[in-house]
Amino acid sequence: MKKLNIITLLMLSIGYIGFSQAITGYNKSNTSNDNRLIIGEIEEASNGFHKAKKGDPAIGLTDLHGSKKIGFPGLARYSNTVDNNVYKLVATSNSHHPNMGSFTFAKLDDVDVFFGEWAQKDDMSSASHTAYYAGKDITPEMPNAGTAIYTIKGINDYSNNGFMTGELTADFAENSLKGSFSHSALTMNIDADIKENGSFSGKASADSIEGTTTGHFFGNNANYLAGITQFENNHQLDTAFAGTKQ
Repeated sequence: MKKLNIITLLMLSIGYIGFSQAITGYNKSNTSNDNRLIIGEIEEASNGFHKAKKGDPAIGLTDLHGSKKIGFPGLARYSNTVDNNVYKLVATSNSHHPNMGSFTFAKLDDVDVFFGEWAQKDDMSSASHTAYYAGKDITPEMPNAGTAIYTIKGINDYSNNGFMTGELTADFAENSLKGSFSHSALTMNIDADIKENGSFSGKASADSIEGTTTGHFFGNNANYLAGITQFENNHQLDTAFAGTKQ
């Protein structure tokens, strides 16, 4: 009987670990057939310079190292820190493969949520420009009442304009997410629907041009969010953003 109880406890504990395993949410804006960027999660844990745990937010290229992704902290080790929690890796840098393109990405404080932009060359107005985000711990149970305001940072041509800033308001009773963020060159408006699975999707607009937005909430009580905007045939407007609940 004691052996049976021990086995039962072990099975329950294994089941609990599997149930509570962190879930990663991610997306990218530019899905054209020749876009090389991959965004997702680490599929197998690794050590060394690119040390990462299974499920960590990750990034890669289709034609580099067999399409293997590396964790964002690993990419940060190659990059220059240009601001607090902002990293930049330029296509012409001697520290990485010259055909990797240019990455600029940021990390939210105290949580594994990353967001940024990429282009084939160091020109974020090119057709290859891609916004992306990846974060750990999608909110498992969304609030169903009340409102929350998120302080937002956005990335679009960061090298020339810095962060976009603003606020998004989530109405959990109405399942809506609305607001705007901007810098001197661009204002982004968001009008999205919140889903029960911790995601959101809807409309985006920039300078009267219509686009779409998708993203996820992260952490307990939807304490964080991250997403992208996408503008077909106007990928220079594609923007990554993330925010923390006030």
